[in-house]
Amino acid sequence: MCWSICCLTLLLFCNAVMFLRAVELLKQSQAGFADCMILAESLDIKSLLYAFDKRLGKHPNTQLL
Repeated sequence: MCWSICCLTLLLFCNAVMFLRAVELLKQSQAGFADCMILAESLDIKSLLYAFDKRLGKHPNTQLL
């Protein structure tokens, strides 16, 4: 029981951090919120994000396909 509460707390905290990063990215770009959430996760793992979306592809850490 305690283990599941700890995991849930960690999951909520990680999602909150990604949410805040996505909000900051949203302020800086023309991309939509969902795209910014994906980009935030990509930045978290230090990975280049390949995208079809032209607005998202303008971000420095993305590659437009």
